[in-house]
Amino acid sequence: MAPPGDIMKEAIEVCFTFVLLPVLNVEQRGLYIFSPEGYGYTAYGSDNEIIDRCGHQTILFVEDGTENIVGSFVLLSSTYIFQVGGVRFNAWEQDDLDGLRTNHNNASSAMSSQKRKKKQLSGSLRTAGARLAMGGYEADGYRMYAKHDVSSAEGIEEIFAIATDNDVLEETVRSFAPDVVRELRQEYTNAALKLTGRTGMNTFYCSQYTSPMHPDEDGIWSLCCQLFKNTASPEEYGFAFAKWGFYIITEVNCIWFFHPKELHGTVLPRQSSIDNGAISRGTHTTVRARDLAKATQYETNRLTWNSRRAYWKMISQQK
Repeated sequence: MAPPGDIMKEAIEVCFTFVLLPVLNVEQRGLYIFSPEGYGYTAYGSDNEIIDRCGHQTILFVEDGTENIVGSFVLLSSTYIFQVGGVRFNAWEQDDLDGLRTNHNNASSAMSSQKRKKKQLSGSLRTAGARLAMGGYEADGYRMYAKHDVSSAEGIEEIFAIATDNDVLEETVRSFAPDVVRELRQEYTNAALKLTGRTGMNTFYCSQYTSPMHPDEDGIWSLCCQLFKNTASPEEYGFAFAKWGFYIITEVNCIWFFHPKELHGTVLPRQSSIDNGAISRGTHTTVRARDLAKATQYETNRLTWNSRRAYWKMISQQK
């Protein structure tokens, strides 16, 4: 029988794949369309043999030269390696997947659609959570989206469903990339972001959503999952890590994470696929930079209220 360390090392090599990536520093050069393969992108998809053996398949993308993997699961940590991102295929049991899909259907029918200028080519995006509005009403600040309604049982159930989705995505990533979630939680906890359930993430329910290669002004990590997909070719609606020169062939029941500030975007579907009713739907969670800034400002104001009150009281007594 092999020593425990060897068994652990073998398990990691079988169920986890580490991809070492050079930094390409691809720059955004305007809006145009190109083939990922023609531009030198590498595709990463699922392997049924690994999934049959392990129950799921995990790929972690690591910057070349920063890895320190010696066969111990403890070293799957950004303390030792710089993680570019990661993906897990066959992420959930069927009941859990069905729950996420039901919540997506309900959210998509109940919420109003939002358009992201310059970052959305097609599809719809429905939002949930707390936010600082781009425009907003007079005196509008950092608060929950106006469409959230707790005056009815349906509205309350919808908020619980959103909170559940956030929890499921976060806990799933924590199971194979714990430091990613640790950094996420530290970020939204320090900023005192409003929580939806246990997380301070904003939730985006996407349907046939596509975007050009772009960076986002968001927090440290974003989490995404594919819940529905029906396309003419599997690479359509894939997710591209443009800075690093590769893309994920997304499929139903997969989840991935990435740095939103790095160049990323959608592998566009063919027009013929769109004409034939291509489907790609999933859930995306992130922390937006302007929400972080406003929540931090509000928390600072709250924490310094007593000192400000004491100061003005002292001033008034001196008069």
